[in-house]
Amino acid sequence: MKQCIVKVCGMRRPDNLLAVGRLPVDWVGLIFHPDSPRHVAPDPALAAALRQIPQLKVGVFVRQSPAEVVATVQHWQLDMVQLHGDQSPAFCASLRAMMPEVPLIKVFRIGQRFDFREVLPFAHMCRYVLFDTRGDQPGGTGRRFDWRILDDYRAGPPFLLSGGIGPEAAEEIRAIEHRLFMGIDLNSRFERAPADKDEALLADFLNRLGKHQYA
Repeated sequence: MKQCIVKVCGMRRPDNLLAVGRLPVDWVGLIFHPDSPRHVAPDPALAAALRQIPQLKVGVFVRQSPAEVVATVQHWQLDMVQLHGDQSPAFCASLRAMMPEVPLIKVFRIGQRFDFREVLPFAHMCRYVLFDTRGDQPGGTGRRFDWRILDDYRAGPPFLLSGGIGPEAAEEIRAIEHRLFMGIDLNSRFERAPADKDEALLADFLNRLGKHQYA
């Protein structure tokens, strides 16, 4: 398997961030959605910790305006923006015009069925897409969707997988051969509590995944 991108999302504690930063994780995610139990509030200690780790920093947004997203990116010095709400192609175009140097990731939530043609209007504006499990509310569900549906995704940006990925999934992920598969997004299944990642559990998973270096 090629070296896939590993993103650990929902980071908030400075000490925990520094510990995860010592692992071969590629991206860390900060959630700027007030209703999330992992919501990030202004914190000088967290900002200082972010500057000490080598990973790319991804901001996750749900209902903010383009201007609010831009202000948050500038304040936290984020490298990428992940859009987890119902943002339109026009919204993405506005962000691209305001921040042409910041790549966008658009999240699509998948249930029992999904029409991958929904991705196409975003294809020229988003560096990646992320396929997550559909739930009643924005944000993660901690559940997996049926990955076999990904066989129908044949054209569009490279994708990351999210939704209920836990420590037991390493071998299954290693077996993925989809040409557009680029990585995985980890969150609740690797936590001791919301926003408190289990570094030992992550380290063991990364080892079984064969992930010993940055992608």
